[in-house]
Amino acid sequence: MHKSQLWLQERHLERTADALRNNHFETYVEPTRDLANVRLLELISPGETVGFAGSITLNEIGIKHFLQERGNIILDPFHPGLSKADSLRIRREIFLSDVFVTGANAIVESGRIVNMDGTGNRVAATIFGPKRVIFVAGVNKLVPTLDAAMHRIYHVAGAANSHRLEVRTPCADDGFCSDCRATDRSCCVTVITERPPKWTPTIVLLVNESLGL
Repeated sequence: MHKSQLWLQERHLERTADALRNNHFETYVEPTRDLANVRLLELISPGETVGFAGSITLNEIGIKHFLQERGNIILDPFHPGLSKADSLRIRREIFLSDVFVTGANAIVESGRIVNMDGTGNRVAATIFGPKRVIFVAGVNKLVPTLDAAMHRIYHVAGAANSHRLEVRTPCADDGFCSDCRATDRSCCVTVITERPPKWTPTIVLLVNESLGL
C-alpha cells in the first residue's frame, strides 16, 4: 500500500479515536497487528482469565497464542473439537472472566461501536459480566454513520460470515441480504455502544490494517 494511503487511513483512525475518547472509551491506535499484540499484552495482565468471541480479527492477529504462551487462562468457546455443551458452558463462563476480547462489526467515526449477533452471547458480554472489555478493530471497520454501520453489517459482514460458517441462509448462498426469516439467521441482536456501560470499563484498540470481515 502506498504510504499516502496509510497516512490517510491513520488520519481517519486518529479522528475516530478522538471521538471514542470523547465518549469516555480508553482508546489506542496501532499501525500494525504486531504492535496491536504488544499493546494487548500490556493491557492484559499475566494470570488474568481472558474470554474470547468468535472473531476473525483476533484470529488474524494471533493474540490467543501469545496469551497462552504467557500462561493466561483462555476461555474460547470456538476451540476446535469442543462439543456444543462445552461451547455453551464456556460462553457462560466468559461472563465471569477478567477480560473479554472481541472484534467489532463497525466503528462509527462519531465514536460509537456497533455489533450484531445471532446468539447474543458476544454482545451480551460487552455490556455486563466481564470485569472489562477490549474491542479490536481494523481500519476496514470504520464507517461514517450509523446507517453505514448497519449497511456494512447486513451487506458485508453478515453475508460473508454466514458463508464462512456455512449456515442455511439466503445470503450464505448468493451474498445478498434479503432480511430473511431463516432459523440460522445471524442478524438477530444489535447493540450500539455509545458510552462504556456502567461497571464495565471498555477499551478500543484500532489497527491501521484491514482485519476481519
